[in-house]
Parts: sequence; C-alpha cells; structure tokens
Amino acid sequence: MSNQLKHPVIISGGGLVGLTLAQYLERVGIPYLLFERDESPDARYGGWGISINWVTPALQKCLTPEAFGAIKALHNDPRTLEEDIISDTIPYQYFDLETGKAKTTHVLPPQLRVSRLKLREILAQGVKINWGISVTGWEEVDDGVLVSLSDGKTVKGSILAGADGKNSNVKRKILGEEKAKLYTFPMGFVGLKMRLAPEKIAPFRNLSRIFFHGTHPNGKFIFFSTISTPEVNGSKGTENEYFEAQLNMSWNAGDATQDILNLPPAEKLKELKKAATEGTGFFKELREGFDNIPDDTEVLDIVLQDWMTESWRPSASVTILGDAVHPMTMYRGEAANHGMFDAYMLGCQLHKLRSMAASPEFEHPSQGSDKQPEGTHSKLEMSKEVDPELGMDTGTDRSSVRGTSEPVNSFWQGLVVRLGVESRGLEPVPGELRTDERYANILTLFSTTSIGLLPIGIGAASTLGYGLSLKQAAPMIIFLQLAFLIPSCYILTLAPLLGMRQWCQFRYVYGKYFNQIVSLVSLLGIAIFGITAAVTGGQTLASVNPGTLSVDGGIAIIFVAGCCIGFMGYKVLHGFARYAWIPASFGILILIGCAGDQLHQQAPPRATGAKPWLSMISMAAGISFAWGGVIGDYACYMPPKAPRFRLALYFLSGFGVMFSLMMILGAALGGAALQIPAWAAALGEGGTGAVVGQVVVSRLGGFGKFVLTILALTVVITTARDIYSISLAIQAVVPWLERVPRAVLALVTTGVLIGVAIPASKSFISSLSALVSILSYSSGITVTTFLIEWFWFRRANPDTVDPAIWDDGKALPSGIPAIVTFAIAWGPIICGMDTVWLTGPLAEVAGDLGWELAILTTVIIYTPLRAVEIRYRGRF
Repeated sequence: MSNQLKHPVIISGGGLVGLTLAQYLERVGIPYLLFERDESPDARYGGWGISINWVTPALQKCLTPEAFGAIKALHNDPRTLEEDIISDTIPYQYFDLETGKAKTTHVLPPQLRVSRLKLREILAQGVKINWGISVTGWEEVDDGVLVSLSDGKTVKGSILAGADGKNSNVKRKILGEEKAKLYTFPMGFVGLKMRLAPEKIAPFRNLSRIFFHGTHPNGKFIFFSTISTPEVNGSKGTENEYFEAQLNMSWNAGDATQDILNLPPAEKLKELKKAATEGTGFFKELREGFDNIPDDTEVLDIVLQDWMTESWRPSASVTILGDAVHPMTMYRGEAANHGMFDAYMLGCQLHKLRSMAASPEFEHPSQGSDKQPEGTHSKLEMSKEVDPELGMDTGTDRSSVRGTSEPVNSFWQGLVVRLGVESRGLEPVPGELRTDERYANILTLFSTTSIGLLPIGIGAASTLGYGLSLKQAAPMIIFLQLAFLIPSCYILTLAPLLGMRQWCQFRYVYGKYFNQIVSLVSLLGIAIFGITAAVTGGQTLASVNPGTLSVDGGIAIIFVAGCCIGFMGYKVLHGFARYAWIPASFGILILIGCAGDQLHQQAPPRATGAKPWLSMISMAAGISFAWGGVIGDYACYMPPKAPRFRLALYFLSGFGVMFSLMMILGAALGGAALQIPAWAAALGEGGTGAVVGQVVVSRLGGFGKFVLTILALTVVITTARDIYSISLAIQAVVPWLERVPRAVLALVTTGVLIGVAIPASKSFISSLSALVSILSYSSGITVTTFLIEWFWFRRANPDTVDPAIWDDGKALPSGIPAIVTFAIAWGPIICGMDTVWLTGPLAEVAGDLGWELAILTTVIIYTPLRAVEIRYRGRF
C-alpha cells in the first residue's frame, strides 16, 4: 500500500467484527469511516448468546478497560467469575439425549457467555457509525480506494475492510455472484429465546449453568444456553425473577420433523415439544424442561449456511474479514471469536503500518479456512494459529494455551496438560494467563533461595577476603544490599504490567539481535552462579559421610533435584518455595545454635585504605543490581492490577533482608574461623562449607550430619531457579529455539551444567567464581540502560512497549545505541576493575571502581545516542 494510510480506513459492516475493528482503530488513533446498512443496533434479531473464549486477550487489547469491564458484566452467570478473573472451571457436558448420560465431560477454558445484542450495543459505544448506509462498490486508485455508497455518495479511503457478514456485498464484488454463493445445509434448525422463572429453568440449569449440547440416536441435536441470570437482567429480588435462555434444535433433512418449518408460528412450539417425546424421546429431566417452555415463546427458523473459501487475487486496498470470509454454522460456536480476532489482527497490521511507515499489501485475515487465497504474503499472513502480540501458538501447542478447547494432539501436549508443565517460553504472556494473585510468592521464593549455604559463603568473603571486621562488614552488607536492590524492586513491578519476561523486555532496548549478546553475558553469569551453588551443595553432601558419596555424585543430586522443579516451571517453582523455607530455616537455626557461643571470637580488622570498601560495593552491586536483568521471569504471570509497592516490598524483604542476614552469618563464621583453630583447619580443607560441617557435626554428632544434609540441600531451590531462568535465556540468545518447549531446554540446561560443574569442582571453580565478578560489571551497563530507556525515553508508560512487535526485528529498536554503549563501557570498566584475573590501573590506585564507571559511562553514552536514533527513526 503506497498511500501509508493517508485516508481513513473504510469499514463495511457494523456487526461485532466491524465494531471491534473500529474500537481498535479508535484506541490507536487511526481515522476510519464505518457504514452499516441497519438503521439502528436493534434492527435485527440479536437474542442469541455467544461465547467469548480464546479471543478474550485480543478483544481486551481492542477496547478501553471500561468497555471490556462492561462486557464482563454481561456474563450470563456472575458466579462463574472470580473478581477480575474469568473462571476456568466451567463444566462442559455433551449428552446422549436418549439416556441422559454424558458422552463427553471436561472443563472448558476461560470464557464469557454474553448476549449478542448487548455485546453489539457496548461495542457501538464511542464508535462513529453511519447508520442506514451500505457499501455498493469501489474503485482502486493510486492513493487508496474510492468507495461508492448506497446514498449515492463516494468516499476515499486507504483500505476497504469488508466486515458485512456471510452475504457480504464486498465479497460478491471481489469474486462474483457465483463464487460467492453460500451453501445451504440440508438441515432443519429452529431457535427459541425463553424467559423462565427460576423453578421453570431448573431442569435445564441442573444439567449445566452455562450451556450444554446433546444428540439423540434419531438425529436430533439440542443446544441450551443461559443468556442472563436475575443478577444480570435486573430482576433479582423482585417478585418476578427470571432467567433468559436460548434453546436450539436441529434435525436432518427428510426427517418428518422437517414439516415443523411449514407450520404456523403458534403450532411450531407444540410440535417441538411433541418431537421431544416421540419414540424413545429425550431423557426425563430434559423433557421436564421442554414442558416448562411458555406456550407463547417465539420459534425462529434459522437457515444454516457455509462457504468454502475461494481463491482470489490479493488486493492492496480491499480485504474481507469475519463471516464474509469464513462463515460458520452455530455448531462450532466459534464464528464470533474468529471474526473479532480478524479485526484485531487487521488493526495490528494497520497500526504497525502507520508506525513503521512501511508499504505492505494486505491480504485476507482468515482463520481456520480450508483454503488460503492465492498470493498470500507470508510476512503479513494473519491467522488464528499465531498471535504475534499475545505470543500464542495455538496451532502447535493448543493444550498449553488457556482459551482454546481443541483436543490434546501430541505426546508433549499430553505431558503439558497432565503434569502441569509450563511450556510457554520467551513470548509475552497473554492477559488471560496472567491470573497469579499469590503475590506473596515473591516473598517466599526469594526468602527460600536466600536461606542457605550460598549467601553464607559470599558473606564470609567480607571478613576472610576483604579483611573487614564483623562490625565493619555487617552495616555495609545491610545498607549496600538494600540500596542496590531498589532498581530491581522497581523492575520487578513492570513484569505484571507488561506481561513479559525480563529477557523479552530487554529487546525493547537492545533490539532482537543485539539482545542476543547481552543475554549471553547474563546467561553465563546465571550459569556460573548456579554451578557455584551446586558445587557448594555437592561438597557439603559429600562431607556428611566422607567416602560414601563423592562430590561428583553430590553435584549430580543437587542438579537433578533442581531440574525436577525447574523443568515443571513457574507454578511448581513458586509452589516448592512456599514450603522449602521451613526445613532451610530449621537447619540455619540449628547452625546458629551450635556456633552462637563461639561467634564472639572475631578476628580484628586487617583492611586498610579504600580498596576493601570499594570491593564490598562491587560485590553487593554484582549480587543485587544484577537481579534487574532476570527478575521479571518470576512475576510475569501476575495480573496488571498486581500491587506494585507490595511486590517490591516482598522482594526487598525476601531477598534483601534474608540474604543480608545470611551474609552477616557468613561474615561472622569467617571472622571466627580465623580465631578458632578447629574452624581454621576446616576452612583450609574445604572452605566455608567445611566450617559449617565442623560446627554442627562436632556439636551434634549423628544428628549434626542430618542437619548438614538439610543445609546442603538448601541450594536445590537456587539451582532450580537458575535452571528455569537459563531455559528462557537460551531462547533470547538463540531465537530459533523459541520453537523448542521451554521444559526441554531445562533438561538440556541441566545436562550441560552437570557436565561443567563436575570438572569445575576439581580444578577451576575459583576461576569461574572470578568470572562471575567480571560478568557482574555488565549488569551496571544493562540495567542502567534499561532504566534510562524506561524513564527518560518511554516516560514509564507501558503503552510504549507494544507486545505485538516483541519478535519483530524491524519494528523493535535497532539496539545500536545500546550495544555501542555496552562495548564502550568496558573500557572504563577494565581500567577500574579489581579481580583475581585482572586489576586495572585505576583500581591499583583507588580500588574497585568498575561498577561505578559502568553506570557513569552508560548515562553519558546511551542517552544522546538513543535520542539521535529516535529523532532519525521517528519512533522508538
């Protein structure tokens, strides 16, 4: 399209699909003109109910929060809604109408069941509609399309979107009358909209509160649905409480019941009731329901029609969507979902076109069609199978996506469903999946991962390595840990707002491809951290009964146990952490009790000058500040309404406080180990873990070995957390692995980590630990860059982070300013770093300033470079 939306989008049809498209365009500020042949919203019969299920997250993106809330309020039974979350416990049954036995029983995915008429009224609010006017023809011109209207006028548009139903005039003009002709099914089909008192509707609703289907051996089909309850229709508490319901019945052509269609209206219902008792008839409860139908209920004849999608020459300026391109019978119950998804997808492409100033051609956005049009443009192919904004691949992994009722069709999908394995990878989490309101999970996860041997070993470095006294180290640990966690606390709260993991969020800074580089650096840091934890745990396990279990075996046990949790994913990780802190706390309390009366024997301070203090700052920053690069992984399933301050407080308390306390305990053990001969001997033989073993075993004997085992296993949750994060980071480093299930990557990750950890424990674990300190400097660059982008350029506005482009390398930022900053910053870092591998010239004089220089360089370099890029591109 060469006109780049210079003119309004012309929408033909003001049904659910056309109105949804108009709502989306209204939200994003794209001009449109909508023409509807009806004179008013209630000109046609609209008493039926429809199910809004898998399209829910896409529909939510099209509407204002108020409009979507109004639609939720239409749900036919409010008791199936829990607060703001659409219930996922709606029972579905398909009955044998002769016996009353359920042929199929399962739980439906989240959905709303609403009145079609009332839904249309809500979608029409705030939309400019030209009533009583239809599109009669068009002519494609150089800068768009010239559209002819039924009132004799013409209007010019950039694109004509035909959303004018199964008898689409736009489709007939494209294909010709013969190709556009509908196929009529040889079925008799009638519908009833009923108003029933609570006791009269009970036989139906006792079978299902929402809806049910069924077939009889004689070929009759029944569909029943509640349309509104007294709470919804306003009759609650009055003398005449009532329910509204829909009943449809169909039968094969040639059946004697077909004669019902030829009867006068007053006789039709009588014959329908009679048909329910003919031969073996319907089962008792359903017959009772039929008997309760009021005699004055109108019976509406319905013609069932379908259309096999035909090929046509793609047009740059005309497309069709909804029933115009894929009409469906009522048996599928999917037409509205497909149609509104068409509208959403077309809206996304128009929005992207305007944003990118690109010039693609538009093809039809059909889903589920048996035949695709010729000339489909692969880049803009629109299909229900792939939702680029919500990250759902509903075609290849339906069972892992709430919102589709398709059957499980593979071994992997069966595993996902039966075991509850999280299969979702790097892609954004759709709104319907962001329902985790256990906000305290953040507290328990990070408390549990902080209570154990790893922070004790890190804390010991302050007295053993830096030469500080316990009195000097303790306040430094508390202040630095809590202060450096503040940025990560804030970044944590963005995950529920955006529905994105941290690796995905960083693409909006570094772009799709340069993000691979920084993700690799972060991945290496997490991997080494996990290896260090597992080696510590493995060595401690091996020391419980020397000679019984090797260190290699202990490492393998730690990793396999962690893999069992990390493999399962988000839900199990949080679930395990809710209880794992209990034995961990028990072990730590026993350790404190055993060591407490000797911890007063602290070595005097040996540190001089500024170097030890600057090294402490660097260490604390490398631990706390670096969390900003991964923290979103653990909150991305929480809803946008999640309390941000509470989440931040939970993380600050769970990690900041608990990790600091464990570090202080480590500093105390390290300071005392320099004074107590037995502890000093253990320190020389096996490090801090050996000191812990010496303390508990010397005091408690056999029970001490049990406590030591508990303490060794505290690192399992840490390795599980790291395996989980790495399985996601891999997809950020190698994008084509996005098609591999995350859980499979967790298995591969575990194998690789074991393969590295075992030889590392024998020879180069100290080198790996040193590498962590070097890699930690990168967090100063990446997290600072992200925060500058978020606060300065995007003004902390979630709407500027469009999920639709998360995997689109052209639509995302180029990442050039960020990666240039990343590269340049390592110059000052190297000058200021102080590690066992390298001490920079500046560090030799003043101490470790690598982290501080990383932040300062990032601010100086990234801010102007990004400003220039935005000015040049005209967008983020």
